Amino acid sequence: NIYGVIPPTWEKLGINVVGRRTVLLDQCLRNTTQTLAFAFNVLVGSFASEGQRVATRKFADVSSLMQRGLISENGDRYNIHFSPRTGPIPVVTACANRCAEIDGTANAIRELITQEKVLPSDILVVYKAHHSFKDRLASKLGEVIGPEYKLRLVDNEHRSNKNLPLIEDGFLTVSTIASAKGYDAPIVFLMGADELAADPQGRASFYVGATRAKLSLYVSGKKQSTPSLLDEILLACQLISSRTSEVSPPIIAPKRASASSMTPPPPAIEKPPVKKACRHCGSDLLHAQHGRFGYFYRWIS
Repeated sequence: NIYGVIPPTWEKLGINVVGRRTVLLDQCLRNTTQTLAFAFNVLVGSFASEGQRVATRKFADVSSLMQRGLISENGDRYNIHFSPRTGPIPVVTACANRCAEIDGTANAIRELITQEKVLPSDILVVYKAHHSFKDRLASKLGEVIGPEYKLRLVDNEHRSNKNLPLIEDGFLTVSTIASAKGYDAPIVFLMGADELAADPQGRASFYVGATRAKLSLYVSGKKQSTPSLLDEILLACQLISSRTSEVSPPIIAPKRASASSMTPPPPAIEKPPVKKACRHCGSDLLHAQHGRFGYFYRWIS
């Protein structure tokens, strides 16, 4: 749908299928509402200049999503209703040149690792093509992660890595957007947004790259002398962040009870704090450890 390609039917493929059912997914648990609203509005060109907006409602399945109430029009943009998760607003940076973009990304990743204690394996860096980044970016990121972690490049010059898991403990992965399709990470850096065209293909590539982020998304690119998709991405981030608000549930006042029917509430029972302990020896000397399937506790020997 995001590439605007009409899916083929079994009949067109010469297969006679009888009694099939159509299953429609109506929730996205991978991305936050903020990331999806940002990426979707760039995908359809909500904030594009005249003539750049995608005109047809078949693109990105807009008409179907609206009929099912999964998105709605709000002036010049679409609101997203199919993601129950919320998170931080995406960060977009326009840099003076490619070196500044690489240095800024490396510094941001260093801060996440050292100050926020984020594991390098929870970070994914994506771009359209590796030609503008391959030398300086790899060396900079190698300095950031240190000797404890390795850098995994997934692109046409490292084809053997395409057969390995994109996200793996002990590695920080740098991948093309095409190779990252189908994967995700808690934190994603989408670099070189200026290299993506403002046509449907370029918008779809941006959407794929942006929606790899499960929690935080950072987008960067090099300023261009002529208008580019990066300018629209900057505008989309500014407008969406300024209009995103939490809707609080209505406050319903309780009915007044008569004095005779009022009974004192039962005394509150303080629950003792839950202590984590080793299930084998009972020791509480534990620390959080990250593994292949998430975080767990390990005993400090």
